[in-house]
Amino acid sequence: MGEPVLLLTGRMSLQAENYRGLLEVTPERIVLQVRHAQIAVIGENLQVEYYAREELRIAGLVSRVEFL
Repeated sequence: MGEPVLLLTGRMSLQAENYRGLLEVTPERIVLQVRHAQIAVIGENLQVEYYAREELRIAGLVSRVEFL
């Protein structure tokens, strides 16, 4: 598993690859575990559109992405 890959499409969708798991899922915050860190997606009406072993897609109004 390499470095995380994030594809942000406008402010309405974020696709992530090379993640290890989901740590938190709320309508305002979704936290992903990646290799050596965590990534928090902050916004409004966030939801996991699909979740597969290799990638996932988050839909909703994304206001920021933080590396923790």
